[in-house]
Amino acid sequence: MVHRQYPESVFLANWRLLAARYHDNSTVVGYDLHNEPHTSTDGVYANGATWGTGTVTDCRLAAERAGDAIQAINPQALIMVEGVGQHPDATGKLVGTWWGGDLSQAGTYPLRLTVANHLVYSPHDYGPDLFQQTWFNSSTTTASLASVWDQNWGYLSNQGTAPVWVGEFGTTNNDAAVTSTTAGSQGQWFSSLFSYLRNKPQMGWTYWAYNGEDSYGLAPNSYASGVAIPPSRPCWPPTSSRSAPPAAAPAPTPPHPAPPAY
Repeated sequence: MVHRQYPESVFLANWRLLAARYHDNSTVVGYDLHNEPHTSTDGVYANGATWGTGTVTDCRLAAERAGDAIQAINPQALIMVEGVGQHPDATGKLVGTWWGGDLSQAGTYPLRLTVANHLVYSPHDYGPDLFQQTWFNSSTTTASLASVWDQNWGYLSNQGTAPVWVGEFGTTNNDAAVTSTTAGSQGQWFSSLFSYLRNKPQMGWTYWAYNGEDSYGLAPNSYASGVAIPPSRPCWPPTSSRSAPPAAAPAPTPPHPAPPAY
């Protein structure tokens, strides 16, 4: 992995430092190596985050080196690896998704750690409120969204290649953004993803974000002030996935367990 201001030697040294610092902290079970790798601003795939290219920009190889560095200090640690943002198809055209969300090449070019069975792939996924991806349109269905997820990262779990933990997804705090059934809407995306994850209990997930400063925050801005926090998301989870309203709470309870400790 190459970066003019942040060479890989520093990247690895920092991970070794953190692995040593938290080695005996039982609340730290894993490390997410790099947040949302993506193509460079010049739009040239080879200049940004790539996967399976075998070059200095291959995030897979960089993650192997970082994961091995961490596990040399703590062999029990889980290594969380996000995808890239794009990959070239057979014609060379770049096919894009969310930053960190493209793990479509991980099946062909898998990441291999020295300490086996401690890898967790961790994609990010968002709805059209963040960006109008091509799959959000008047023809969008729950099935078409599931197909996108299966192609980008779901297949890794479906085929038993490795555990998948959706590290980020979120929506705004209003009913339409959670439960709308309009094709191509934020609510359709969110409720469909919620159902997708609920129907795949082997997958884990974390919601972005808790803090109220974020537009997708579960808590109000007063969450850090010591003031009692009122219920912030009465429409969670989507109606289609529950038989009765949940008890008032500042954050949802995951409907399934975390992924196994591979």
